[in-house]
Amino acid sequence: MLFSSQVFILIFLPTALVLWYLPLLNRRGRLFILLICSLTFYAFWDPRFLPLLSATIIFNWLISRLYAAQQHQIWLLGGILVNLLVLGFFKYLNFLAENFLGLVGIEHKPIGIVLPLGISFFTFQQISYLADLRKGGNAYYSLLDYAAYVSFFPQLIAGPIVFAREMIPQMKAIKTKKYKFR
Repeated sequence: MLFSSQVFILIFLPTALVLWYLPLLNRRGRLFILLICSLTFYAFWDPRFLPLLSATIIFNWLISRLYAAQQHQIWLLGGILVNLLVLGFFKYLNFLAENFLGLVGIEHKPIGIVLPLGISFFTFQQISYLADLRKGGNAYYSLLDYAAYVSFFPQLIAGPIVFAREMIPQMKAIKTKKYKFR
């Protein structure tokens, strides 16, 4: 879904805003709505890649929890490596296979891999979180906070890459208003 499409402007965005401003929702409820809207936005392009986005979010969050519990940097380095392998698979498998097989004289028939929308942005955003933890950042977040941060629909497919230490505190500062009906 493009930001300039009629579906986004006339249906998705107004619906997301109405749900966000429901007066009965607390901070976690609003983040849950944001997460559902973000995943819906992503799935609108191709729902087949929603499990990939969800799996990378859960994987990286679990890596951060393992690191928090054990403080072994191998967890972070392994997490970064897995992220790069996933990105490399989708973006560079055919390129690498063609060049390698070309060196040994074998003809390469490209594998039909569809590139997931925004894979570079959400992968590097998650790598930046793991790298921050490696540099001494000790901000560990709930799965809901982390998932809302990674999948945030206004920046999911086109960036910019935003650091968790900048965005999640803003999400934690969400205030809910108590509406009085007279």
